Amino acid sequence: MHSAPIPKNEPARQAALERYAILDTEREAAYERIIRILCHVYAAPIATVTFVDRDRQWFKSTRGINDCQTAREISFCGHVVYQAEPLVVDDTHQDERFHDNPLVTGPPHVRAYAGVPIVSLDGFAIGVLCVQDQRLRSFSELDLTPLHDLAQMVTDELELRLAHRELARATEHDEGHQLAGATGVCMDLSEQEAERERYRLAQEAARFGIWEWNLEHDAVYWDEACWRMLGYDPAEGRTLAFADWRDLVHPDDLARVEPVVIAQVRRSEPFTIEFRYKCADGAWLWVQGRGHIVKRAPDGQPQLLMGTHVEIEQLKQTEHALRLREQELQQAAIIFEEAREGIVITDSDARIITVNRAFTEITGYPEDEAIGWRPQDLLESGYHDQEFFDAKWRTVDEQGSWTGEMWGRRRDGKIYSEWTTIRKLHDEDSGRIYYVGIISETTHIREYQQQLEHVLYVDSLTELPNRSLFWSRLEQSLRQKPRNSTLAVLLADVRSFGELNYSLGHAAGDHALKVISKRFSEALDQTATVARLSGDEFGVLLPQLKNPEEAAITAERLLVTAEEPLAFDGNEIPLSLCLGVGLAGQEPASASTIMEQANAALREAKSEGMGYRFYSEELTKRARDRLQLASEMRRALDAGQFAVHYQPQIDIVSGKWCGLEALLRWDHPDHGPISPARFIPVAERSGLIGRLGAWVLEQACWENQALRAKGHDWGGLAVNVTAPEITDPAFADRVLETLERTSLPPSCLELEITESLWVNTDSQTVETLERLRRRGVSVAVDDFGTGYSALSYLKDLPVDRLKIDRSFIHALEHESRATAITDAILALGHSLGLTIIAEGIETREQEAYLREAGCEIGQGFYYARPALLGALH
Repeated sequence: MHSAPIPKNEPARQAALERYAILDTEREAAYERIIRILCHVYAAPIATVTFVDRDRQWFKSTRGINDCQTAREISFCGHVVYQAEPLVVDDTHQDERFHDNPLVTGPPHVRAYAGVPIVSLDGFAIGVLCVQDQRLRSFSELDLTPLHDLAQMVTDELELRLAHRELARATEHDEGHQLAGATGVCMDLSEQEAERERYRLAQEAARFGIWEWNLEHDAVYWDEACWRMLGYDPAEGRTLAFADWRDLVHPDDLARVEPVVIAQVRRSEPFTIEFRYKCADGAWLWVQGRGHIVKRAPDGQPQLLMGTHVEIEQLKQTEHALRLREQELQQAAIIFEEAREGIVITDSDARIITVNRAFTEITGYPEDEAIGWRPQDLLESGYHDQEFFDAKWRTVDEQGSWTGEMWGRRRDGKIYSEWTTIRKLHDEDSGRIYYVGIISETTHIREYQQQLEHVLYVDSLTELPNRSLFWSRLEQSLRQKPRNSTLAVLLADVRSFGELNYSLGHAAGDHALKVISKRFSEALDQTATVARLSGDEFGVLLPQLKNPEEAAITAERLLVTAEEPLAFDGNEIPLSLCLGVGLAGQEPASASTIMEQANAALREAKSEGMGYRFYSEELTKRARDRLQLASEMRRALDAGQFAVHYQPQIDIVSGKWCGLEALLRWDHPDHGPISPARFIPVAERSGLIGRLGAWVLEQACWENQALRAKGHDWGGLAVNVTAPEITDPAFADRVLETLERTSLPPSCLELEITESLWVNTDSQTVETLERLRRRGVSVAVDDFGTGYSALSYLKDLPVDRLKIDRSFIHALEHESRATAITDAILALGHSLGLTIIAEGIETREQEAYLREAGCEIGQGFYYARPALLGALH
């Protein structure tokens, strides 16, 4: 605890205080009134008019404190007096001067304090006017303005009190003493001129004049100060009849003032009353009139009254301003508490200072639990990341406010949505920053919006998106479509739907529509949109396809899935659909164009009795050819139409065979040989590639092991593997089981994987290949140089050999760039310890160049064309 240091001018300050003779006097109405105003203005539980003596602070008037004095050493007011300047303490617990003060640790438990000095006319701080609170408070410089005004009123009241005391002393007389009417104050003309000067100065300081009322002669006398106060020339007259005095009083006040004065005179009691006088310029001036009887007739009847007029215009204006301020504060408090929106006020660290009742109703947190928390921590929903909050506060600090929708969590854990406005407020006087948040709960609005959106955009029967939502998603997908992808719209119609409704009723038709919508939804992934457009018409949006053939595959799958018969009320209902397909490829297209194409294709499919139809005849034919090819591939597998051909790999230096590459061939009974470039992509898209690849691996292993059993060792066996195969989690097990079943040593098997597969290789694929290499299987990169992967993958992935793509070998003799690339591949591969294979060698010159460049192995028509194992020599 720190006591205020006593200044050097303390004796002079004490003398100024003693001059007013205020210490240890009774309570007075004027000071009680000031305290009452203070408590109302600041909504504070404690307020005092305090005077600081040598060893104590003495309370002339108090509210909220029962003691009449405390020791100077523990007084807050001592700091104000001895520093002669205001003191504001927002939190005594955090202030090292007061945190252990008995007035803080014990009753009245002061937590916040604001006080301004009461200054005498000669400039000494003799006392303090202050407010105190038992909770945290902030007081800005603007907040102290009423305190300064009321402290000046205390000074005025002290000067007035002093003048009255001097007046009373001057009017004391014995039984034979006569008043000096010429001066208006009962004093001998022989009194010193200094005493007159003292009265004049007191009058000027306290703005008061002296009056007399001679009841015997009905004469009212005002001194010069009274006339000057109202703007009249004192020389024009100093004596009034009582009726003249009545004319000077405001009509609204006269009916109140006159009865009070007469009643007090009759009771022989002093009176004090406030009213307005008419000034010389017609304005009205508030004064406080005080008076008492100073002379009586022998029969005891009053003869002479004396008193003062004190100008209180400033006091009235201040009271009016304070009443307005109090009304504004009350209105603000009412708005704050009664507002339907939640309101939260925080300090500069965004920690809650106060909240209103609506905030508690919305969030469930009462004010005492919310204070001290940051709203984003108290109401954290988990729906917003730190980046969201950083951006929000950055906007508030830069632009002064932020408005947006947020999610919060109530005290009971339930999530709610809110529309929030945050404003930054800067107090120019104190320099403090505050934030005000206004919260409107929007949970019910969002629920209503969701219900409305459901009505507007969802089909009530099937719970699928309706035409409006389908159209909106189509337009959005067209805007976001990558240029190298294909977007497809499939329109589906139920054949003979009208007959179904007519024969079995609308309930059967509704049931059929629900089943179809369910089957469509289950047959498609989450990127697709299935919608009921009208009646028995459905729409399917496929936003990102690799090519038109995928749209055909989807159409086939939907037809197969949806056309299964369904049971209803003991009947088995056959279903038949037709579809029209509209496409958006690389050229820009509008939603209306795509829908028109799909509708035209649907009409063609209906008229031709076909399952589906593309808008383009060429696309329709191509899609059907591919689907027909997939169907024939399934039959070819069962019929044994596929065969494995082999092409030898040659040691370029020695000319010996050092390996065989297994190549799948299909000799169609009707169409003859079909190129792998045609049927392999179809197998991948139709899901046949896994079965086909397993057959090739099994067949090649059997045949090569049989060759080895006959004593022929033509080196290792290379088998091509596609992406769908190697990404299958069971791929490694299937390879190892095949090797075990066929007895082919793992070291004899090499898996060739195209370079493009490495572009997006995941850790599971890498682990699969590592597992096979640990068992002795080697891995080669096929078509090296044609992909888009970084060369860095070579040092990190499980690779044993590189196969230079045939396109570079063909260009060796006439393109310098091909030569440079080939040389670079050879240098790179050798630096990494990899074996290099050149495929597609067709001439002696190509072989010679590769031999000279250091390539180890060659493959191509120059050595042998692919053939059945038995036809190789």
